[in-house]
Amino acid sequence: MHSLSGSVRQWQYTLLIDAEEVMVLANGMSVECDALEEGLSYYDEESLSLCGSNDFLLMLSRYRQFIQTGG
Repeated sequence: MHSLSGSVRQWQYTLLIDAEEVMVLANGMSVECDALEEGLSYYDEESLSLCGSNDFLLMLSRYRQFIQTGG
């Protein structure tokens, strides 16, 4: 049995799929920035990812294969 140490982090994502494209969006990125010092801003430009549906299906297939073989 293995144990994990350190802080616990939880992520939630929205997955939008249509016939041609897949979009993955990190939820909770609407951060209230009132506590930031003047001149600073919250960076969330990397909270969105897009790809074609064929590429996404290929990634899922390869990920499943990776999980089943143990890496």
